[in-house]
This record gives sequence, C-alpha cells and structure tokens, in this order.
Amino acid sequence: MKKQKKRARGYRLFPQTQKQIAKIQKLLNADSDKAIAAACSFFLKEHSELKDKSKILITNL
Repeated sequence: MKKQKKRARGYRLFPQTQKQIAKIQKLLNADSDKAIAAACSFFLKEHSELKDKSKILITNL
C-alpha cells in the first residue's frame, strides 16, 4: 500500500479548533484529515436533518 503524501493546506487554525480536532482524533483513533472529514460529515448530516424537521414543522402549522 502506497503512503499518501500530504500537502500543506495554507491556513492556520485557532488553538481551540486544534484542540477540538485532537479530541476527535483521539475518539476515532485517526489522523487529522479523517477527523476533520468525519466532523464535517456529521455536521452536514445533522444540519440536513434539522432542515428537514423545520420544514415538517412549518407545513404542519
């Protein structure tokens, strides 16, 4: 299996954000890329579910 090369992202994160990513990494036992991807996927899923729930509430008024 080839080792993936990582590129510098060109941005800096706040220390608080770095700590949150480190916590997610520890929970998932993954690298920072996988931790960030998992957090983004979770956020998008939750956001779409909340959006769907709000549509249901509005149509039931």
